[in-house]
Amino acid sequence: LQQVAAQLQSVVDGDESAAAGPAAGVSATTAAAALAKLQRVEASLADVVDNRTYSEGTPWRLQLDDLALELEDFRMQLLGGGARAWLRDLANPSDEQIAAARAWGLSSVQTRLFSVTQSTFSVIFKFVLGGCILVLALYYFLADGAAMVQTCMRLSPLDDEYERQLMREFARTSRAVVLATLLSAAAQAVLAGVGFWVAGVGNVFLLSTLTLVLALIPFVGAGAVWLPVCLWLYFVEERMAASILLGVYGFGIISMADNVVKPLVLHGQSQMHPLVALLSILGGVQALGPVGILVGPMLVAFLQALLKILNTELARMRSSDESAEPGRAS
Repeated sequence: LQQVAAQLQSVVDGDESAAAGPAAGVSATTAAAALAKLQRVEASLADVVDNRTYSEGTPWRLQLDDLALELEDFRMQLLGGGARAWLRDLANPSDEQIAAARAWGLSSVQTRLFSVTQSTFSVIFKFVLGGCILVLALYYFLADGAAMVQTCMRLSPLDDEYERQLMREFARTSRAVVLATLLSAAAQAVLAGVGFWVAGVGNVFLLSTLTLVLALIPFVGAGAVWLPVCLWLYFVEERMAASILLGVYGFGIISMADNVVKPLVLHGQSQMHPLVALLSILGGVQALGPVGILVGPMLVAFLQALLKILNTELARMRSSDESAEPGRAS
């Protein structure tokens, strides 16, 4: 209080250069009024300190509460009041506030960094383990694949013809899924390149190539390229119209091409209905994750093949029953 009063007194005396602290920019009239109020508060506080009866519920405690409210109101008026006072407090924090913010920031960063580091190591470990299992399984599939297939066919209760039919369906569906993924990524890359060229974005070929690569990755897709380009156009180049149009084009044309090309390719390669193909991809991804892009259509193709086998067997049973009826009648 004495420091603030001295600075306000300097304003009243005309020495405004000394008021570079809390009273900077305050007029002499306002400073005089504030000085008088501070002097009254200081005198009241001195009386309270000299009195030894400060305790809960005493008149001195109530007077101190009133003085605290009056000081806070005075501080708000001195800083300009309302939002201006809040902004000045935010722009000029005290040493205690800086220390508290630093401690909170370090604690938050340490906690978050530990969590991210733990998750990163877990993901890396799972990726490496899965890669090792994949390489090992691929080696044995290539070395002993034919023997494995023959063993599975011997253990299966189905006829050999049905087993070969299932194997053909598996091979056809696998090739169809791979081809559909490649063609979908290529289509998205071409559409993205056209959009970037129309929007006047530089390095169209590089961005299109990046779109082709990322479109092959599940849960990433072409949006990982055209969305940052939209943000760049909006915030850096300040071309709002081009950014908005490219965003609409990317969401409605580029990313949706995946849901059109894949079902059509699966329909042409594996005789699967486009709607069934689309639902098999979306359902497989939702149930199994990225591997569902391959497993989902294969399961649906196997189901179709099994239904065909069942229909064939039922038709054979009906024909045998019909041929047996004349013999019973005779």
